[in-house]
Amino acid sequence: MSDQIDAPVISRPDRQSTGQRYGQRLLTLLFWLFTVYLLRPLITLIAWASGLHLFSEVMLEEQGLVSLLHLLGSYAMTIAAIGAALGGWAIYNLLRFRGRNKRIHHPKPVPLEEEAAHYGLDNETVREWRNAPRIVMHYDREGNLLL
Repeated sequence: MSDQIDAPVISRPDRQSTGQRYGQRLLTLLFWLFTVYLLRPLITLIAWASGLHLFSEVMLEEQGLVSLLHLLGSYAMTIAAIGAALGGWAIYNLLRFRGRNKRIHHPKPVPLEEEAAHYGLDNETVREWRNAPRIVMHYDREGNLLL
């Protein structure tokens, strides 16, 4: 019980629906498969080093070098396209926000009385909260503030 109160992030897997749980597991599986896919060149290198496939057979006899050069060309074009997209986005933002000091518009501050009414507290307690360097709030299972 105290672990849930002291945890900085709300973690309630018991309140997830079945679809959310399976969706999370599916997403995790997809990312692990993508990670293995990205590590495929390293796995291939380890297979060559262990003798499962001879480098000369794959690269020379089966014309793997030609495939490698085509693949490197595709990689270079992909990197150039990504660089052009990012460069275009940077130029767009430079032109769009030129001459402006701030891009972020902060919301208006909430009046002290309104915040106190929201929490059901007096103004002095909320004023102390605002001046505190750090506050920790504890909630019950229904999401109500515990004092």
